[in-house]
Amino acid sequence: MGLPSGHQTLDDYSRVSQAYQAKLIRYTAEHLRTRKFESCWGAFVYHLVDPFPGIGFGVLDGARRPKVALEALTEAFRATRLIAEPLAFEPARPFGFVQHPRVPFAVRLVIVNDDPGLAGRGVVRWSVSREKAAGARGLDRVRDVVQKKSYSGTVEVEIPTAFEPAVIATTLSLPLAAEGEYKLEASLVISGNDVDRTELPFLVASAARPSAPRPEIPRYLAERLADLHSLRPETSGLSFALENRTRPAVLVGVTGLRLDGVLVTGHQLQIETNAGLAPLPKRLDMPLGRRLVLHVVTGEPIGSGAHSLEADVTVPGVASGRLVIENGANARGEA
Repeated sequence: MGLPSGHQTLDDYSRVSQAYQAKLIRYTAEHLRTRKFESCWGAFVYHLVDPFPGIGFGVLDGARRPKVALEALTEAFRATRLIAEPLAFEPARPFGFVQHPRVPFAVRLVIVNDDPGLAGRGVVRWSVSREKAAGARGLDRVRDVVQKKSYSGTVEVEIPTAFEPAVIATTLSLPLAAEGEYKLEASLVISGNDVDRTELPFLVASAARPSAPRPEIPRYLAERLADLHSLRPETSGLSFALENRTRPAVLVGVTGLRLDGVLVTGHQLQIETNAGLAPLPKRLDMPLGRRLVLHVVTGEPIGSGAHSLEADVTVPGVASGRLVIENGANARGEA
């Protein structure tokens, strides 16, 4: 999603961010419900209402208007719930499921019941179908025509009582070689009545679709996170410096490096320490005022002249987006 500045309007940003919150809350709540009566299970909502207008964890905004997440949470906590749990996938950004066409689509359909008045036999009906093709051309288009893109089935199941753990109704493993956007739909039927329905949209692709570039961190904030003119050539690559002047924070991601607009691949990220270079940890403390020099080890130095390095950085609670680091010969705003 990025920052509000990366969207056309504030309403658009609000819509996208609320949809993300709803999907994440539903997925998390349902997963925890499938662990009923295990050593660690269950979930509760600790933050119902945002205390003031703005970005918050609440499922109602500061004016107590319901967000999309409230409906998602209501569905996830239905007394009797049919839950689709994907088993073999790559995460999409900011949220979603990507299935490689060479790996069978695997999903588990789980029933959890907290209704003491409901029990007995039931039927789970399911279907998987492609809703949108990937736009193949040439021979790939011919191959796409003959590949199977839909499956369906039913399975009888004994509904667990409210005092029993969740049960697995069935586990599906389906070959889906045709790329595109798919949807799994499933329903739980008891005595001829639809008790619950669920769906799981997912993408079948040989590679995750590239996400749009993250918005650049505003200049005033970027200057308080890094030395924006610290790009330096090194024997085996290049280096740049972070210098946190916001508040004590933690760096959890440096990705998407581009040197002069070209994606940097096959590199290692290292940090300069008193004992020499060390691999960059997954979480790096950023104390106030301390200069942290990061090395991008590519195996060869960068050439002379002006250069610009773009890096997607994530510092939770402070900033998330692109930093642009330059050397002195390429400083912005200088003649």
